[in-house]
Amino acid sequence: MPDRLDHLRHRVEHAPSDPDALTQLGTLYLEQGRFEEANALLCLALEIDPGWHPASISLAICRNSTRDRDGAIEVLTAAAEEARRNEDADAFDLVRDTMESMTRND
Repeated sequence: MPDRLDHLRHRVEHAPSDPDALTQLGTLYLEQGRFEEANALLCLALEIDPGWHPASISLAICRNSTRDRDGAIEVLTAAAEEARRNEDADAFDLVRDTMESMTRND
């Protein structure tokens, strides 16, 4: 894991406006339970590219993990609207599936 963490930190350091690098590092932080750091990176990825659905999904999971269910649903709703606007059926389906998974786990 440290090698992956170092690699992703290096990517973000050299490409701070790459939403994929930010999302991957944010998702790794999420997996490690480092929710505050994950949230910051995933929000930044979405500022750079609001249509980057991997960041939206990870951010929603992050917020749901910290008991911010309303925030998670808000992120997914915005992502679904963006996917629909971009006519990206695959992204829409992933976002919808994530939302359904969260609402099923009540």
